[in-house]
Amino acid sequence: MELYLGKVMNLVTIFTAVLQGFAHEICESCDCSLSDLPNSDHGVRSVKTMCDEGTIEWYSPYGALSIELKYSRSGSYRACFVIESVNTELQVSQESWKNSKFPLSHRLPPAASLKPLVSINGKQKEFCVTSSTPVILYLEPVRTQYMSGLSHVKFQYLLESRNYKAELDPIEECRPCNKAELIMAYCSSDFVIEGRMANVTHKDEESKSYVGVHVSRVIRQRDTTLFYRPYRDSKELYGHVVIPRHCEAKKSKGTFLFAGKVRFGELTKSCSLYLDDWERIAANAIKDGDMLCTLK
Repeated sequence: MELYLGKVMNLVTIFTAVLQGFAHEICESCDCSLSDLPNSDHGVRSVKTMCDEGTIEWYSPYGALSIELKYSRSGSYRACFVIESVNTELQVSQESWKNSKFPLSHRLPPAASLKPLVSINGKQKEFCVTSSTPVILYLEPVRTQYMSGLSHVKFQYLLESRNYKAELDPIEECRPCNKAELIMAYCSSDFVIEGRMANVTHKDEESKSYVGVHVSRVIRQRDTTLFYRPYRDSKELYGHVVIPRHCEAKKSKGTFLFAGKVRFGELTKSCSLYLDDWERIAANAIKDGDMLCTLK
């Protein structure tokens, strides 16, 4: 009996020691922050997100951070993220969901359960993985002797349904929006503006094209910082709308309607067309009872 109790106590001691090195945390808001104090236990910390989009700020990172991303809808989805590291390098791996369900596997995940994804020193471009189960990312900071000052990691994430058509045919992202898509974009997008194209800058290393737009009218905007006045006395706002590089965007004359989403702090186009064409489509939609919102 004493031998049996001794074994139980040893197991409890081991389990407690493991959990002390692995802190479970819930990110109850879409944006949250955590920090590692100099005298704190630098084990593996675990964060579970509650939103499909948000930001995690990690100050003075030590040890490692396990982030669980879980989509709010069922089915296959894309988990996309952008990470910026300051005064630290970062190794990012994807942890096996099967292994992650066992509590003790979190302590120091074996190499066999981790799939290396990307190494970061500075700001990394958008990276996406597909899954139908929660995505577990494992972040491990590596500080070199040449780095000084406070270290910081900014992790932005976005979970979204997969666009199978675009995955099979990248040109799908470049086609003009149909009537139903235009109406939905006008009524529900993060930003809807009227404006003229100023320039187009292609950035092959980011797989993006940036369209400079002189904004004559803002119909809707979720983030008021992304359109700005280039000069104090400027009558028009200015901003950059992002389009996939393979769409081969070119500067065109005339006034356009642009609608899209704010994605990792950038204005990403969903639909665009000449303003005259949109006004004609909107007038017919109102006449036919197809308009989903009030025209502004």
